[in-house]
Amino acid sequence: GQLRAAMRMTGDATPAGLAAMAEREKARPWRMRFTGSLARVTANVSLQSAVCRHAIRLASAVAIAETLSRSLGAPRAYWLPMTAVIVLKPEFTVTFTRGLLRIAGTIAGLLLATAMFRFLPPGIGLEVVLIAGFVFLLRWVGPANYGIFGTAVSALVVLMISFTGAAPKDLILARGINTVAGGALALAAYAVWPTWERTQVAEMLARLLDAYRAYFSAVVDALTREGEANPAELDKARLAARRGRTNAVASVDRMQAEPGTRAEEAELLLGMLAISHRFVHAVMSVEAGILPGKRPVVRPEFRAFAADVNKTLEGLAAELRKARPAGQKWPDLREEHRRLTESPVAAGEQYALMNVEADRMANSLNTLREQIAGWRRLTASR
Repeated sequence: GQLRAAMRMTGDATPAGLAAMAEREKARPWRMRFTGSLARVTANVSLQSAVCRHAIRLASAVAIAETLSRSLGAPRAYWLPMTAVIVLKPEFTVTFTRGLLRIAGTIAGLLLATAMFRFLPPGIGLEVVLIAGFVFLLRWVGPANYGIFGTAVSALVVLMISFTGAAPKDLILARGINTVAGGALALAAYAVWPTWERTQVAEMLARLLDAYRAYFSAVVDALTREGEANPAELDKARLAARRGRTNAVASVDRMQAEPGTRAEEAELLLGMLAISHRFVHAVMSVEAGILPGKRPVVRPEFRAFAADVNKTLEGLAAELRKARPAGQKWPDLREEHRRLTESPVAAGEQYALMNVEADRMANSLNTLREQIAGWRRLTASR
């Protein structure tokens, strides 16, 4: 099962596979694409979403920066909120390093501009040459070092605005004050509501699995209960699963940007996200392929398989939280799937779909179990 999954995922990762996926996305009706994007936005309108928290933090910082810039009445005050937007990022490390490098680079650039206007002979030709040199520097080395980027940009801005007749001394002073204030405000905004991902990524992944388990349970409940399925309950569980995934992906991305994160850790975390995504895709396929139509009689073998999936998801979340008892036996999902496929009940299209998606679920959870075990060993050796 894992070999089949690896072959399918490898095929999707090739240039031809990526192009085919893009074509399939384009072929979907615009209503489906719009509702899919809308569902992601709706799922993250919550304080439990890392994306939503950053949006609130950024909006608040910009509002405060704009209020300060208008209240102080300083020249070129738009540099203050602009710097806050540039510096403040969802990640602690990126915000901290960009803030310090932005401030240091700006001060260095302004000192360089001051020295140029003080000691170099005035002339349009020389200023044009300097502008060309700074543009080359920020395009050449700027992407690799934000401090150099800030130095080149600050000197370049002063040179270019001076062409309008503005006094260089006033420009240098306004740029320095507003940049330092905007950078300090961004750092303060993150300090008020910080996130250090190394201590939270395991919990975020555990919450993701909890949300997937709740969604899977809602789908199984809709399949097994008598009467019509409750769309509101399914929608609620699906949105919670989307939000959990967004938070987990954001947490892994932020952790990768933190100093001290090893490549092996990042590889395992990205693998967990990919495999867990395969699992929830299988659950969504069951919901979309079976629930809207005439539901089949649920076989006892599927009930046993679903119960083991629930136990496995619960155990994986506990393993991430280091709360699972040592030596506790894992359910044998592959054996349960074998019994499901060998059921004597005649299998129509719906049963074939159920069997295929159950295979994907078993593959995903067995692989995820191995990855989490590797993650625990790696973190224990830190």
